[in-house]
Amino acid sequence: MRNVLALPVGIILAVVGVLFFVSPAASAEAPESWPQVALPGARDVELRGALGEALRRGVARMDMAPYSEAWVLADLSFEVKRRYTNFSGDVSGRFIELTALTSPPGKKSPATLAPVLAAITQQQNSRFQKPDGHFGVDVDFTAKGLAADSPTICLLWGNARLLVGLVACAREYNEPHALAAAKRLGDFYVATSGQLCDPQREAEYRASGTYGHSYTCNYFPAIEGLAMLYCATKDERYLKQAQRMAELFSRFDVLPIDHSHGNLSAYRGILQLYEITGDRKYLDRAREKWDLAVRGGYVWPIGGIGERWDVFFASGEGCSEADWLRFCLDLWRFTGEARYLRIADRLLHNQYPVTQCETGGYGDLYFDGDPAAGPHAAVGALEADYCCCFAGPLALHLAKSYLAAGSQRGIYVNLPFDFTAPVKASGRDWRVAVRTVLDGIQTDAKVEVTLEPRDGGTGDRRTTLWFRVPDWALGVKQACLAGEAFTPVIENGYLRVDGDFGTRQTLLLVLPVGLTLEGRRFQSIATPKAGGITRFRDVSVFAGPQILCTTLPGSSSGRVTILATVDATGQLRFPGQSSQGYSTVALSNSSVQDCHLGAVIQSGSVVSLHPWTQILKGRREVFAFDVIVVPADMIPAAMAARLQKASR
Repeated sequence: MRNVLALPVGIILAVVGVLFFVSPAASAEAPESWPQVALPGARDVELRGALGEALRRGVARMDMAPYSEAWVLADLSFEVKRRYTNFSGDVSGRFIELTALTSPPGKKSPATLAPVLAAITQQQNSRFQKPDGHFGVDVDFTAKGLAADSPTICLLWGNARLLVGLVACAREYNEPHALAAAKRLGDFYVATSGQLCDPQREAEYRASGTYGHSYTCNYFPAIEGLAMLYCATKDERYLKQAQRMAELFSRFDVLPIDHSHGNLSAYRGILQLYEITGDRKYLDRAREKWDLAVRGGYVWPIGGIGERWDVFFASGEGCSEADWLRFCLDLWRFTGEARYLRIADRLLHNQYPVTQCETGGYGDLYFDGDPAAGPHAAVGALEADYCCCFAGPLALHLAKSYLAAGSQRGIYVNLPFDFTAPVKASGRDWRVAVRTVLDGIQTDAKVEVTLEPRDGGTGDRRTTLWFRVPDWALGVKQACLAGEAFTPVIENGYLRVDGDFGTRQTLLLVLPVGLTLEGRRFQSIATPKAGGITRFRDVSVFAGPQILCTTLPGSSSGRVTILATVDATGQLRFPGQSSQGYSTVALSNSSVQDCHLGAVIQSGSVVSLHPWTQILKGRREVFAFDVIVVPADMIPAAMAARLQKASR
C-alpha cells in the first residue's frame, strides 16, 4: 500500500547542533521548480485549540466598544474625536476588511459592518470620497513640500488601508458600489503619480523621514491595494501604477528603517506583483529582505520584530507581528522553503500570543534590552484599538489557509496546530485533520494527521503526504500509518509518506522534545558534555516550541545568569522541575571564577522558569540569559533542597 519500509521505529533524527536558520541554497530547491500551491479558503478551515480561541476572541472584539458606526467612520467624517482621525480610511478600512473576511458566508457581522460599508461606498456622499477619488480632507497634491505629519502624508496611509478594505468587501459580497469606490480611489493614485511617485522628487519625499507620519511609510503600502484592484478589474493602469511604486520603493527600502508595519505592508504588494507577473525580481527582493532581517538580528528569538526595523526597539507593535507572520507564510507559498515556516511557528507559539490583551484585542509589547544585541525582556502590553486589534485577528484568520495546502506533489501539513482543512491535491479533494497533544513541557508531543478523500469517485487515490517536522522537535521518535510503524524519510524538513489513501487513514507521530539553547541569531547550540563547566552568554532557553522566561519585578533590568546541568544521557536539565516549569539558581555574578562557583551558587536566589504565556502587570519577563552549565554534584545540598521545594 505504501512505498515505505514497515520496521520498528526508535530512531531519532538528530537536529541539535544544526543552525535554525539555513541559507536558501541549503534548504530547498529553486523557486521556479516549486509547484503552484492550492491554499484552502480560510473560512473553510476550522482552527481549534488555543490558537482558535485567540482568533475567536479577536474577531469578537469588533462587536464591543468602542467600535460603533460613528467611531469607526471618524477618520472619514471627523465627527467623533479619537486618535488618528487624520489617517483617513485607516480604522474604517481595516474594520471592513477584517469583518468582511471573518463574517459568516453571505452575512455582514457584526451589525456595524453593513452601515459602515454603505456609508463609505455611497457615491453621492461627497463628504467622504472627494471628486478626485481620495478620502479625507481637501489637499493640493500638486503643492511642493511634504513635511512629516502633513495632511497629505497622513491621509495616504489611511487611503491605502481603505483601498484594501474596499476591494476585499467587493470580492466577498459582490458589492458593485464597493468596487466602484475602490476604482475611484485607484484612479486617484494613477492621476497623482506625477506628484507622489516621481523619482526626481526623491529628496523632497525623504525630507519627511521614515517613521509613521512619513512619505516612506505611508505611500508605498498602497501597492497592495492597487495589485488587488488590478486582479478585480484587469485594468492595466492599476498594475502599472503598482509596479511604478514598487520600483521607487526600492530606493527607500534599507534596514534599519523606522516603521516595520509600513514597510511590510508594502511587501505584501511586492509579493502580489510576483504572483501576478511571474517576474522573479519581486520574489528575489522579498527573499533578500527576509534574509537580511534574520541574519542582521532584526528578528528576535521570540519570533517577531519591533515596531521599528531595529535590532532593538522598546516596543513591538502587534500590527508588525501580523505583517511578519503573513510575510513568512507567503514566502513559503512561493518557494516551498521550510525556513519561513520555522519562523512563523516560533512567532505563533511565543511573541504573537502575548500581544493579545484580556479584552481579546491586540496591542503593543514593551521591552528592555541591548541596542547592539536586541531585547532580553518584556515589561508590559497595551491594547491598540485603532490598529493592532484589526491586524492581529486578520493575520490569524488568513494563516488558517497555510496550515495545510495542496499541490500536484501532494498534501502539505505545515504547522501542527489543531485544525481541519479541505485540501485539493493530486487531482482530488481531501479532508485533513490534525491534532497535537503536548501535555506539559517535559513530555513528547503526539501528533495525529487524519487524511481522507472527500469525493465519491473511484480509481487511484495515491498521493504524497508531507508533514513538516517542526524545528522544536528533536526529530521523529515514532511514526505509524494505519497502525503500521515505518522508518521516517525526511526531505527538506518534511516527513514524506507515499501511499494509496483510498480510505480514511491516520498518521501517528511521536516527536521528542527537550530543553535546548539557542543563540541570538537562531543558532542551535549543542549541549556540552556532562562533568565540566561551560558558559553561554546571551542565549535563550526553549522547552519544545516555547521560550522559557523568568518573572522579575518590573523595576529590574538586564539579563539573568542562571544555572543548568547535563544528565547522563547528555540532555540539558535544570535542578528542579514540575509540569508547569523549572526552578534553578540565579547567580549574582556571571563572570565568577570556577573555583568560587560553589559559594556563589549557595548564596544565589531560586527562580522559576516557565513558558511565556502572559505578562502580568508590573512584572518583567526575562527571556535572554547567561547560562552556566555545571556538574549536578556542584550544587550544595541545602540549595538542592530549596530547588526541589520550589518545584512542588
